[in-house]
Amino acid sequence: MAESPLNPSSRARQPVLVIGMHRSGTSMVARLLEEFGVAMGGVGQPNWEDPQVKRANQGLLARSGADWARPRAFLEALAIVDGDNAEAGDEMLAVAQRCVEAIDPRRQCGPRGWKDPRNTLTLPVWLRLFPATRVVHVVRNGFDVALSLQRRERRYWVRRRDERPTFLTLRGCFELWRLYLELGLGAESSSRRSLRVRYEDLARADDETVEKLAAFVGAERRPVELPVRRPRRRSAWDRRRIARLARSADDRILVELGYGLAAERPGSGDTTVHGASSYEADV
Repeated sequence: MAESPLNPSSRARQPVLVIGMHRSGTSMVARLLEEFGVAMGGVGQPNWEDPQVKRANQGLLARSGADWARPRAFLEALAIVDGDNAEAGDEMLAVAQRCVEAIDPRRQCGPRGWKDPRNTLTLPVWLRLFPATRVVHVVRNGFDVALSLQRRERRYWVRRRDERPTFLTLRGCFELWRLYLELGLGAESSSRRSLRVRYEDLARADDETVEKLAAFVGAERRPVELPVRRPRRRSAWDRRRIARLARSADDRILVELGYGLAAERPGSGDTTVHGASSYEADV
């Protein structure tokens, strides 16, 4: 996949891309970056997602018959575009290029970026357009993500029974989280500038994390208040479901991310894995 011939002025202004699994707090980070002065294009939009970018990402996935919840076909196509199917790679770049050209001109004059969990899947395409883009990878405990995603998808299914449900099993949600996480960790290695942010740290208003994020995007000001929700108590039923999933799931990656063991005593005070409370992300 060849790099797109962007003009020098736009190449000099590399955007900030927010990646991470759905229900991991990417919307909160986008709102925070907007407070820092980065034009994210999501003000007034559901989940703080730029409509142009969202449509571009959906289009890239749909070319392979994939979507955010079933991305395997796209990932397989992406793996061969630099080899036997260079033409398909050029077509992907063209889709992304048209999106950039359609972005509100008012956002072309200062720091800009965009958030979409699908960026986690399509990032290789965006990196061809913006090789030195800054990537913010938002991570959250996988068990909390699975619970939140399952609740959301069940709500959607109840409202729109004419559509097939995306995920109704906790394991399916957890495995999708694992896939996005692995892609995000890979993106940290492949991008020139990246920062990993834990949702739980921001939800606790951790000053060090906020300062790192501000410095990473070159922010000159800080928000008055972090856009997070209050922690809520996790039900005994949810704790039992997580315990059952943890017995059969490989949760070593959680430990590597600093979340502790899911098998530890419930109610020990760790709000990120097995404790009595959990923070609810916007998306």
